[in-house]
Order: sequence, then C-alpha cells, then structure tokens
Amino acid sequence: MSEYLKRPLKEDEHVHHKDENKLNNDVSNLELVTRSEHSSLHNRNKTIPRDSETGRFIRVVNREDE
Repeated sequence: MSEYLKRPLKEDEHVHHKDENKLNNDVSNLELVTRSEHSSLHNRNKTIPRDSETGRFIRVVNREDE
C-alpha cells in the first residue's frame, strides 16, 4: 500500500485485506482504514459476551457458530 500511495503509512493508518488473505496484496484487495475501522471490520461477525458481574470478556463467538 505504501508503494501504491508513494509515501509511508501514517501512524493512524492500517491496511485491511478485503478478502482477509494477507498474502493477497493486490491493490484492489487493500483498503486504508483507521485502527478503529480495522477492528470493526474484523469483529463485525463476532459476539463478545461479558461476565454479568465483572463486565470482563468471557470469549469471542463467531455469529455463524451460535
């Protein structure tokens, strides 16, 4: 992505692989996002239940597995 942009990535920029294959570095598969956006993209199909007393995360569950 840095080569494509012809500049180094900024501190707050992350590269997302749209097909989630980190080996597919074709520019059409890459998306420049913030850290927050990147987390959201990777967690969109997950549920993260919390302990009702402590509020701590219990586990990560893929919605397809529920």
